[in-house]
Amino acid sequence: MSKENIYQLVEKNYSPEKEVRKIHDILTQEIFFNHTATDDQGHKAVTTFRFFDFADKVLFPFIQDKGTCLGLAEFMARADAILEFGDCSNLSTYRITNYLEIVENLLNLYFYHKRTIERKMGYDIYYTPYNKVVFLMTELEKYLKLTKSVKKDKVLLQKLDIKIRK
Repeated sequence: MSKENIYQLVEKNYSPEKEVRKIHDILTQEIFFNHTATDDQGHKAVTTFRFFDFADKVLFPFIQDKGTCLGLAEFMARADAILEFGDCSNLSTYRITNYLEIVENLLNLYFYHKRTIERKMGYDIYYTPYNKVVFLMTELEKYLKLTKSVKKDKVLLQKLDIKIRK
């Protein structure tokens, strides 16, 4: 039996639970957005936001079909997308997929309403954490065999169902 090379080991040790944890850590810990405001004397003040704080304050009102949910936390709970990381191995693919779908929708809403959010509201995105999250999510969605369909301001993730005809 030959030794596995480092690239085989990296692929073999890929864990969806650990990957979603990395995504969650970036979204909750890194600065994602800023807002610049000018006061009456012309002084500029910059406020920074982590992803979910910004999403709750700015993006959540753009969600069309949120039922009676009053905030992002309630919406995520109702969508069964709250991740508990005590033991990452207990995360279900179902819950990971719901979480990814919510993040995909929030990012899509930002770009769908980008002109309003940036020009009229004065917010900007930091592309370094955004690019990391998009890369990680794309790889995780591929690994989980999810397909993404985008319709206007909604993103839906579904399990790829391949049937081979004989």
